[in-house]
Amino acid sequence: MARMVRIAIVIVWLGLMGVLLRERWTAPPPPAPLASTPAPLRAADEWLDVLHDNQKIGYVRHRATPNDDGHMFEEQSLLRLNFMNEPQTVRTIVTGQTDQGYAMQRFTFELSSGVGTLRVRGHVADGTLHLTMASGAEESTQTVPLKGPLY
Repeated sequence: MARMVRIAIVIVWLGLMGVLLRERWTAPPPPAPLASTPAPLRAADEWLDVLHDNQKIGYVRHRATPNDDGHMFEEQSLLRLNFMNEPQTVRTIVTGQTDQGYAMQRFTFELSSGVGTLRVRGHVADGTLHLTMASGAEESTQTVPLKGPLY
């Protein structure tokens, strides 16, 4: 009797696995994504406070502006942080240019603190992201192949 119950359980399990595999392999392909038209971007300047434990430790300013090539954006932040009980000021500046469909064309990034400054700039050309990174007197370049637009 116990043997028959075990055999029945295995048969039911095999049947369920067969149904699962059949559904997985014969499922229709997902529908194609709907074509979308990006919403027009209006010029905007936005300021945000950065809080930690309900105390302001800095701010972020974001500006986006449409232009003939697409859209220009800029973001600046300033944070006053305590690292190992020492106050530090950290600044970042990011600028960039996108095309009309918001795909990245070129950008710059700068991070400054009491330790030093890191600068990165890049641009997209022929399906490749070209980067230049600088910290102090050192500079390096790198290329990254892209599989599509960079958003």
